[in-house]
Order: sequence, then C-alpha cells, then structure tokens
Amino acid sequence: LARTCAAGATTPGIDVSYYQGTIDWSKVAAAGYKFAFVRVSYGTTFHDPKFDSYWAGAKNAGVIRGAYQFFLPDQNATSQADIMVAAVGHPAPGDLPPVLDLEDARGLSPATVAAATRTWVDRVKAGTGVNPIIYTGKYFWRDQVGGPASFVVNPLWMAEYTTQCPDLPAPWGSWEFWQYSES
Repeated sequence: LARTCAAGATTPGIDVSYYQGTIDWSKVAAAGYKFAFVRVSYGTTFHDPKFDSYWAGAKNAGVIRGAYQFFLPDQNATSQADIMVAAVGHPAPGDLPPVLDLEDARGLSPATVAAATRTWVDRVKAGTGVNPIIYTGKYFWRDQVGGPASFVVNPLWMAEYTTQCPDLPAPWGSWEFWQYSES
C-alpha cells in the first residue's frame, strides 16, 4: 500500500456548501479551523446559493479560503471551469487554489473523464494563474479516470475516511489535503 502520513504538523479545515445553512465564521475560527473550502457549484446546473456569503464570511473571520466545484464530466468542462474562474478570479494572497471535486464519472469511460478533467484543469489554471487542486479517491482515480500521470503536478486533496494515513492513488506520492471524515 502507498499509505502516506503527513511529513509534519497538520492544519484542520472544513469544506462547506449550502447544506450547512447559516455559518458563524467567527465560531469556525474560534474552534481552531484554519481553512475552509466553499462549493461554487454542482456542475453547470446548480450554483451554490451560499457561495458568496460563505466566501466573504470566511475571509472576514480570518479563515483561509478556497473554492471547490463538484465536477460533472458529462457536462461541458469549459463551462464548468468558467464558472470557477468567474467565482474566484485570480486568488488573493492567502487564498487556496481552486479545487476540482472529482468523484462521479457519470457512467463515462475513464478516457472521457480524464479528457474532461484535463480541459477543466487547463482552463482554470489559465484563468486563475494557479495550478488547481484535484479532490479524488484512490480507487475512483484508478478505475474511473484511468490514473493518468499527467496530473501529478496538481496538488492532491485525498478523500479517504480512515483513521490510518491515506492510501494514495498513483501517480501522487504525497497529499496536500486529506478529508478523513464526513464531518
């Protein structure tokens, strides 16, 4: 197994979408959470109605912020990327890179999912000036995306609910973020 523990101390953070309702960002900061990823949209069809307020609220409370998009590879990848770029622009100093949340292949072939992922990543990098993070899991990346090595330059946000260190998908040898619980 390619289980990889953090090389040093870890920093607690959260990810949020409108499902969380009203968030008291000062309480989030006081609870020790240092960063938050805020959902921009679910593909092109649903723009998260809380994005703008969460985005501003996190910043105002001193919580480092990043944005993620739940990617739907059967929808237009360029349009989805444009939604992300419009939401975050060139990230401000201290903001985290944008995130492609890749966990639903929508029944498409791995080659098709990988090509849509490449379109999104390249478009968001061109539009924001930063290399996006990829959120995925080991088996999803291997089986549903085909494990393409060309994405190794993108930081990995590992999704694996475990008390052990995460088991990384090839080609990554390290992770930047690890979602170890649904809460």
